[in-house]
Amino acid sequence: MTETNFNKQRIAKNTAVLALRMLFTMWINLYITRLVLQNLGIEDYGTYGIVGGVISMFAIFGGGLTNAINRFMAFELGKNESNIQKTFCSCMNVVFIFALLSFILLESIGLWFLNNKIQIPERSIIAANWVFQFSIITCVVNLISIPYNALIIAHERMNAFAYISIFQVLMNLAAVYAIGFINHNRLFFYGLFLATVSVGIRLTYQIYCRHNFKESKFRLIIDRSHMSEIGKFTGYSLLDGIMVMLFAQGFNVLLNINFGVVMNGIFSIATQVRTSALAFSQNVQKAIEPQIIKTYSNGETDKSLKLIYEGSRMQIYLLAFIAVPIWVRCNQILSLWLGDVPEGTALYVSIFLFISMIYAITCPVITGALATGNIKRFLLVADFIYIIAIGLLYIIPHLTNTTSQSFAVFLLSIETAVALYRIYAFSKISSLSLRKFAWACIFQPILVIAAAYYSISLVNSYFRYNLTGLIEVVIASCIILSLIILFTGLNNYERKIILKMFNNIKLRIIALL
Repeated sequence: MTETNFNKQRIAKNTAVLALRMLFTMWINLYITRLVLQNLGIEDYGTYGIVGGVISMFAIFGGGLTNAINRFMAFELGKNESNIQKTFCSCMNVVFIFALLSFILLESIGLWFLNNKIQIPERSIIAANWVFQFSIITCVVNLISIPYNALIIAHERMNAFAYISIFQVLMNLAAVYAIGFINHNRLFFYGLFLATVSVGIRLTYQIYCRHNFKESKFRLIIDRSHMSEIGKFTGYSLLDGIMVMLFAQGFNVLLNINFGVVMNGIFSIATQVRTSALAFSQNVQKAIEPQIIKTYSNGETDKSLKLIYEGSRMQIYLLAFIAVPIWVRCNQILSLWLGDVPEGTALYVSIFLFISMIYAITCPVITGALATGNIKRFLLVADFIYIIAIGLLYIIPHLTNTTSQSFAVFLLSIETAVALYRIYAFSKISSLSLRKFAWACIFQPILVIAAAYYSISLVNSYFRYNLTGLIEVVIASCIILSLIILFTGLNNYERKIILKMFNNIKLRIIALL
């Protein structure tokens, strides 16, 4: 075991840094959503969501490229002898090709789809097209920046993400305030401001890499065999990204076709809650991801699997601290957050939090599969499930009087099926124990969260239904969850580590006093 590849102290530090960043950015982002909804209105907010959905449908290369390049960068750094600059340059060459292809697809098929297949209020059509163009610029810049972000992740410089993310969310907040002073074409200016912020932030990441990593200097190094390997890996990841995108954004489009832009607004709100909540648990994922890949690259497979077990458990436990209070007082939280809550929002928010937990469990598993490089069957069968789901989503409304609520339940069912398959598939390409994973990362966390939810629900009625009462519920929820996780959700070794950590914190506080 090398200090470079396996360092729990670094994981803890990076997790803490990312958690502090998240606590700040999450609440600001939630407040931003409220301001945007107030300043744009539900129709323009839904229009912005569906335009972003179209971009996501055609910006399919980002996910595949990110997975592939993150894997190759970390894998190369994990070797005892590596040529990271050669890998970086090969990744940049591949990215340039995909960025050009994305631009062509967006300006042709994407633009046609926006203007011919999407229901957009007539007064917003021109603004929607401008927002689409701004989003294209952002999309291409984001693609070109992927290798630079991968370098930061591979080197585990998570503090860079923390500082730059805080700056970005403050700029987004400024953009939302700015549109409040504009009387006309608010949708247009909102898209313009966000595109400007996004481009500036991506350039900031690039400048950071240039000053900290000498291998980030691009040179025209063409290694066809290496590029082919990266391209093949990207292809499989890309196909998976296409299916995930078609299912998620296709779901959004079908909501639009069957229920109109108001449901797109609800979908965007639920997605925002899911993204914000998942960001809390993803602090662990970001911290352990490079070490899962680097330890595997260096032949330390036992260490890699240990990180996968621990990462899955810790992510779902962290997510529970966000999800459980929301489930208990969803309507009140939505009312305080949004003011006027569209009907049906609470159901979508609750279900999307369940989906977040499913993703949190499987996220380290996906990273483990990427580390092995044996991803063909791991991805393609899951993609087949998404293909079937897309067809059913299109056909069912023509056969029955389907409601938007049944759409949400269907989404949860498909995501559960895909997650269970991925866990099974990873066990076939690694030494992962299904029995151990099922108990430690699925059944035990479910029992812990169910017990916590039941306990908090029992005491919920004792707290007033106002802001003070909500804060009291959140505090009670955190205490109850902490106790249940500590005494029933951890093994003896993990419990000793947690108790030791709290004891060290207590001693430091006493020393300060």
